[in-house]
Amino acid sequence: MRTLILGVTSLGGGVNSIGHHYYANEIKRIAEESGADHTVIVGHGVDGITAGKESVVGKVWGKTAISNKAKRKYPGAPKIPESPMPVGEKLEFAKAFSPKVNWSNTTPERGLGEILQDHAKKYSKIHIHVEPDAAAALRKNVEGMEKAGQIERGKIKVHDFQRISNFSGEKITGTAMRHMIVDGDKEKFFSQLPPADPQIHQSLWDRLRYHMGLTGTQTKSNESTLFRFKQWLAENKQIDK
Repeated sequence: MRTLILGVTSLGGGVNSIGHHYYANEIKRIAEESGADHTVIVGHGVDGITAGKESVVGKVWGKTAISNKAKRKYPGAPKIPESPMPVGEKLEFAKAFSPKVNWSNTTPERGLGEILQDHAKKYSKIHIHVEPDAAAALRKNVEGMEKAGQIERGKIKVHDFQRISNFSGEKITGTAMRHMIVDGDKEKFFSQLPPADPQIHQSLWDRLRYHMGLTGTQTKSNESTLFRFKQWLAENKQIDK
């Protein structure tokens, strides 16, 4: 039986930054150098509160994201989707930017645990490379699966992977790139994407704006969560209308 080198990413809610694709291609490189198979799993994501600094600051709406601190400060506020793009579209763009990487994805019906159990039946060893904060949680999940008898003990090993920085030396995050979309800073957003046909860059920008509710094309039942949050603050006299 062969060895599998595995990566896991949400692609920053679908933003597909240089760092995300550096990571995916590093998974491929590690596998090739060790004579192993590889796959990078794209998470389907869930609606949540975006990470980052508490920045719900009145009129500077274009630079804001509601953090966990802000959620506690404004407990009745609508949530902003952390992973706004459906996983099917995430996968399409991932393949467009890095076509030589073997991509797969989770779904609400088939999560990472089920996928790992399936891979464990096919491979003698599975090495998962993820960022340190994610690695700690994933190790606990793997330990739980081992104790439950869902996978063979010692078959899966989780490794810390260090995130790449962008060319200016700053950390790339999905939250920061979603801020660029809200700000309408297309030039800066494009500068953080992997090299590709300009039409792919434009298509990604358009689709993310749509899923974030920034195009003005949503129906009332699917209106922008960003707009609803701003409206909620205004109604509660947190900012000027």
